[in-house]
Amino acid sequence: MDILKKIYNPLYLIAVGFLVFLFIYKSQLKEEQEQFFGFAENLEMEVNLDFPVQVNGIIVMEGDSVDSDSPLLNLTQLALSKEINDEQFKIEELNAKFRTGKNIIQNEINLVNAEYLENLNEIDSKITTLEKEIELHEDMKEGLKSLNLDAEDAKVKALRSEIELLSKSRIDLELINKTLVGGLNQKIIDESNNLQASISRHNSDVSFNEKKLRKLSLKSPSKALVGNVHVKEGEYVDAFETMVTLYEPNPTQVKGFVHEGMHIDVQIGDRFNIRSMQDYDKTTIGVITGLGARIVEIPERLRRVPTTKIYGREVVLAISSDNTFLQGEKVIISDLP
Repeated sequence: MDILKKIYNPLYLIAVGFLVFLFIYKSQLKEEQEQFFGFAENLEMEVNLDFPVQVNGIIVMEGDSVDSDSPLLNLTQLALSKEINDEQFKIEELNAKFRTGKNIIQNEINLVNAEYLENLNEIDSKITTLEKEIELHEDMKEGLKSLNLDAEDAKVKALRSEIELLSKSRIDLELINKTLVGGLNQKIIDESNNLQASISRHNSDVSFNEKKLRKLSLKSPSKALVGNVHVKEGEYVDAFETMVTLYEPNPTQVKGFVHEGMHIDVQIGDRFNIRSMQDYDKTTIGVITGLGARIVEIPERLRRVPTTKIYGREVVLAISSDNTFLQGEKVIISDLP
């Protein structure tokens, strides 16, 4: 009876209950101190270019799945557009310069021809005058018997000799004019050929840059999901400005937070078990690749009491890409069994 009284003694029952509670609490506390929480993350890629562009067309939408080298945006490289405009301006400048040069040479040709015609008319006028004088002497010789015929013949002979010299000067003048005008016309031809060669080079550059413009597009560096499209059609985008954000198809890392009061020693290279909070069958192994250098506020969704601020150390774990976790899925991180 004394033994039964001791067993059913209220104080004894309370003490036993307290010990059981303390054992369970310590077990749970130990379990909690051997695990912490985190969430799965897809690595984010910011896609940009190292030169300014204009957006001509948007090919993808947020949430689309894209393969490696898939086009995301159609673009115009502003530097290429400027180069094309510069080349076309140079062509216009060359044409204008050629027209100016050609006009100068043509004016020079006109002056040479004008001087030639003036000299030619002067020679022809002298020849005509001399021929009339010869004709006059011939008439006089026939009409006057007393005229000194020898003197008249000598006079006519001198006049004919002078005409012969003038005719030779006329031929020389024609040859000189032909040479000068021919040289000036050849200069126009040479300048035209040089112009066409320069224009051809510039047109080739224009054509090359236009082909590059038509082919220019922003492409995905790898297989990924489209996160955000940060640009609009017609928008000008500076160099290195993010245009599209991509995510890997499956999470490849877990970001966790070890509560500052937990007795968990974590080091780079340590392996932990990762288990989904929603589906305990979804598990994988994570390897610590990064440790925070300071204590930070733990995100609200990872707190037991969301409204109570708690602090801890950030931990990053790499996981295999063949997992089935969702982006942002909450997970439990614990020691390997």
